[in-house]
Amino acid sequence: MWLETVDQIFNKDPESIALLQEWFGLQLVPDTRYEKLMLLVGPPRAGKGTVIRMLTYLLGDEQSSVTNFRKLGSRFGLEPLMGKLSAILPDAQTSSGSGEAFETLLSISGRDEQSVDRKGVAELPKVRILTRFTIAVNKLPQLPDEVGTIKPRLLLLHFSESFAGREDTTRKDRLLAEAPGVAAWALQGLRRLRIAGQFTEPAKSLPMREEFKSNPRADTHLH
Repeated sequence: MWLETVDQIFNKDPESIALLQEWFGLQLVPDTRYEKLMLLVGPPRAGKGTVIRMLTYLLGDEQSSVTNFRKLGSRFGLEPLMGKLSAILPDAQTSSGSGEAFETLLSISGRDEQSVDRKGVAELPKVRILTRFTIAVNKLPQLPDEVGTIKPRLLLLHFSESFAGREDTTRKDRLLAEAPGVAAWALQGLRRLRIAGQFTEPAKSLPMREEFKSNPRADTHLH
């Protein structure tokens, strides 16, 4: 059912499915060498939630964290990421203070050491956070100029078709029974990634990536 689902979501595009497989595999291990973030871009009811649900289920609460730009830019925003392999931003929206969150994403994905402020406890200096970020948005994000250097770090999966009005409301829960098989599938993607040394770049996503790169001065809003 999982293979049928990703075929349906990505219209049987093998490169998009390969990238998703590689990204899932990387989330299962504490490996930050690739210095990448993942953007899931597409309309509501296009499958982003199904993908996120499976990823968080595979990792469990001990290895994953759900956050948002407001939390990431806050004083104690890094504390929940400690010890986590993956952080999910399931419905990313920014505000006027989101510049700090983008700087945090850039710094963590670049493997910089962090100072982690904790509530009621002494700050931890020089912490290496191993978290990788998966960010779901309905439309292509427009980043402020001062964090434009984050763009080369982005991987992009385009969810092009909305299934609103014809979605299978029981599928997400039924898919969870296949988690062991999905984990094996993901590890195959990790093996391919390590052999190739780089992620698969879907041709399907190139027009959106080029639009993103050529975007003139951007504001700070995600939609």
